[in-house]
Amino acid sequence: MKNMIYISKAEYEKLTDSRIVLEYENQKLKRELAWLKKFAFGKKSEKIRHEDQTPDLPGLELESAPEESEESTVEINGYSRKKKRRSTKEDTLQVPESIPRKYEIIDIPESEKVNPRTGGHLVCIGEEIIEQLAFKPAEYYLNVKRILKYADPEDPSFGVRQAKTPDKIINGSKFDTSFMANVVFQKYGLHMPLNRIIEHAKLAEIKLPEKTMSSLVMQLGEKLTPLVKEMEKESFARGILFTDDTPVKLIQPGRGKTKEARMWIYLSSDANSPPYYVYKFSPGRNHSFPEEHLKNFRGIIHADAFQAYEKLDENLNSGIQWAPCWAHARRKFFDLPGSLAIRKKVLKMMQRLFRYERIAWKAEPELRLKIRQRREKVIADRLFEYLTEQQKSFLPSSNTAQAINYILSRKEKFRRYLDNPDIRMDNNKSENALRKVALGRKNWLFVGSEKSGHAAANLMSLVQTCRAMNINPFEYLNDIFNKLMSYPAKRIGELLPDRWAKSQRANLEN
Repeated sequence: MKNMIYISKAEYEKLTDSRIVLEYENQKLKRELAWLKKFAFGKKSEKIRHEDQTPDLPGLELESAPEESEESTVEINGYSRKKKRRSTKEDTLQVPESIPRKYEIIDIPESEKVNPRTGGHLVCIGEEIIEQLAFKPAEYYLNVKRILKYADPEDPSFGVRQAKTPDKIINGSKFDTSFMANVVFQKYGLHMPLNRIIEHAKLAEIKLPEKTMSSLVMQLGEKLTPLVKEMEKESFARGILFTDDTPVKLIQPGRGKTKEARMWIYLSSDANSPPYYVYKFSPGRNHSFPEEHLKNFRGIIHADAFQAYEKLDENLNSGIQWAPCWAHARRKFFDLPGSLAIRKKVLKMMQRLFRYERIAWKAEPELRLKIRQRREKVIADRLFEYLTEQQKSFLPSSNTAQAINYILSRKEKFRRYLDNPDIRMDNNKSENALRKVALGRKNWLFVGSEKSGHAAANLMSLVQTCRAMNINPFEYLNDIFNKLMSYPAKRIGELLPDRWAKSQRANLEN
């Protein structure tokens, strides 16, 4: 027949194999495209609702929080009407009694204070009071210190006497500690880059050189190193940590380009430990960086499946045990296509695990362990069995198989929290701590040098620790900048945010 092409069997098999490979690659690209669309345009929340909202725990009398709803439904004579939720204190403006008040009297003209019919004068019978929160722009001023000098005109050999000048955190600086504290708080508490702080000063006709401001921030960060090391020492002594890392851009010297550096968080997960947020900077994500950070730590770390942590866990001489994060494992299934039956079933089982865990952390350690052993262990075992059964149903390179293997290859590590009441099920607290870095890098964009990176980590450690403890970062830094250089090194722990706040309260009471 015309137009017929004859090929050999080997060529036919080769073409068939090529078609299978192309079909597989096409399906893989479709999955990746669907994931990218979901990441870019889909909802960001990972919350999923199932019918069984609350697990039952017979014999455990712990109240569960009611579901919050904007509206409730009321039945009235055969039809339903939606009832609006009553406002709470969280919905209303709250100001302290100590806030200054500026009074303004709004009165009618004198000519209108006479009754035109009787000619009698009107009498004030009361007033309507309207309170509105107002704002006065921040003031810049020069803090002028006059240091008086004394001498004996009759005895020139006596010399000159004068009061000792206050210690400064940066010798010869043109800036007062209040200005320094405000700059640090705005940059690392409110995430304002230096160029915006400089622009704000221009409104008051004050010119702040950009190079001077950058140098100021870097020097302050270096000076605070002893305090951050003391926080690290206190946190590491608890023997149980949350840790994670996030990328930041670092300018490469002489090239004008940026490379990916990292900011790390180390936070004690001990319920009785002060929330010291210890940030550390590194110019990369090499295994040597967390190994260096944790060289003085012995205990348990909560983290994702970074090979450096797994390596530390396998090294018996490190004294470190790694507890993987169930939230990271859950996310891998959450990101799968919603039509997959395995996705729905795994997420449902994990949801029950997390609900029991929330109840368990309301209890004492002994009861917490009982809840885990009697309730959570059963669900975890069932989950591992189900994943083992399903593992062979998916190609090894598929996203589903990778999500399954992520858990099964570390099964014993994921079980670790079931036998230790002090281990957490997830590492979410460290992820929340790194959101402060993510907010900041959207504004200040990059770190100018490795030296600046370490300084930024120190400043962020103190500012975010203050925020976690409901301490005013500006007041804390302003006081610390005045005390730090002359404070005894052996008592440096007294200047940590929680102890500083305690001493401030004691001074006010006395």
